[in-house]
Amino acid sequence: MPIEIALDCQSKVPLSRQLTDFLRRAIIDAVIPCGTLMPSVRDLAQELNVSRSTVMRCFEELAGQGYIVTTIGSGTRVCKRLPGELEDEVEITRLPAPADADVFNSKLSQYAERLISIGTCLEPPAATLLNPGGPLIDAAPVDRWRRIFEQHCRNHVFNQYGAAADPAGNLALRSAYASYLSRTRAIRCSADQVFVFTARELRLDLICRLLLEPADVVAVENPGYPGARQRFAVHGVTVLAIPVDHQGLDVDFLSQLSQSVRIVYVTPSHHEPTGVVMPMARRRKLLQWAQQNDAFIIEDDYDSEYRYDSRPIPSLMSMDNTDSVIHLSCLWKVLSPVSRIGFLVVPKCLVEIFRAAKNLVEREVPLTEQLVLTEFINAGHLEKHIKKNRTLYSGRRNALVKALKLHLGSQVTMSSESAGMDLFVKFACEIPDQRLIESANNSGLRMIDAKPYYVGEQPTGEFIIPFSLLTEEQIKSSVKQFAEQIKGS
Repeated sequence: MPIEIALDCQSKVPLSRQLTDFLRRAIIDAVIPCGTLMPSVRDLAQELNVSRSTVMRCFEELAGQGYIVTTIGSGTRVCKRLPGELEDEVEITRLPAPADADVFNSKLSQYAERLISIGTCLEPPAATLLNPGGPLIDAAPVDRWRRIFEQHCRNHVFNQYGAAADPAGNLALRSAYASYLSRTRAIRCSADQVFVFTARELRLDLICRLLLEPADVVAVENPGYPGARQRFAVHGVTVLAIPVDHQGLDVDFLSQLSQSVRIVYVTPSHHEPTGVVMPMARRRKLLQWAQQNDAFIIEDDYDSEYRYDSRPIPSLMSMDNTDSVIHLSCLWKVLSPVSRIGFLVVPKCLVEIFRAAKNLVEREVPLTEQLVLTEFINAGHLEKHIKKNRTLYSGRRNALVKALKLHLGSQVTMSSESAGMDLFVKFACEIPDQRLIESANNSGLRMIDAKPYYVGEQPTGEFIIPFSLLTEEQIKSSVKQFAEQIKGS
């Protein structure tokens, strides 16, 4: 051999693998040129003081990968053309990189250009160990879910797994969820109106594709969920921000607009971020507006399961008699991390077109997860789990409210709605927002600035405090420490 080969007998890597890797690299780097005659198995084994079987395994692997070839009577040689090389030399002319980003952007679609114009607001959040606004992992029904999952894995119903998937989702799950919505949200819908999604974000994107043109106008809440606002904007529509007061979206303001609004997006059962619940009178007024203006209402029912002082108000869709409401709901706040499935309920007039579109964008949802969730709902586990956690999170919310009142008094006001997994607060002090956030974080209390929820003027001193991941004792201790830091500022 033209090179010295060193093998490590103390390594956990087999000698044959060490030799193979060494010779392959030497051939690729042309240290052993193409066409070189390799030593015989016996000679190389003797030279390296290894067994012949070690060298034989190395040669077999290199030959199988196309680096060497053995010819009877001529020995073993390095191949004249290595794997991946072109049959003929091809001269590739590389164009210079564009000096201006606009040259590259000209190749993008208008959708992509709008996405770029939105900027960093659509960048994925930095990876963190826990989502502070999410449910407590220890409170997830992991054991029961695992038992049902294992049962389905042992007792496969092969005709279900082999059949073509329904793009709308498994019929049994859609029927179970329709029944669940009837019991808990007073929605009267058939399984045909229910669509199952693996990704919650895809539901709103599909609505935009099917119901909106770039010239259309969409109304959103201000303040309101920024993710929805950004998704509408990237589809090229005009987004109008409608003020929110103590009763939710201001329907009178909406009615006075000169533009013709195609869709209004609302979170009536638990407004994001203030927690306000839209009362029945305003819900009826919003439905009447939609009927008079031939518009659709997207009702995002996210985080509506946890109400602590009263029963949930019936959903907008349950009050709709004119096929104006599209209902979004999911069980992320309830079942994460065992399931993140999302649901879309559409009026009967939209069933066929949504079915056709769903078939194109997401044809299959994992069947086993759907079957497990179906049994979890039908056996009553879902509602029992919500009831159990409602007590848990209610105690934590009450502890946070009491601690804030005790240690900060008139310096802070809070949302009066006892619902959800976070608390909307307003501070009346001269301390800068960033310092308040840093003081809270240093005290073990996560506090999120509410500014991104606003369009236009962004008030100071407004924050969201998630409480689901802290025990009552941790909440009391963190708020006390936070208050001491503020008073010392």
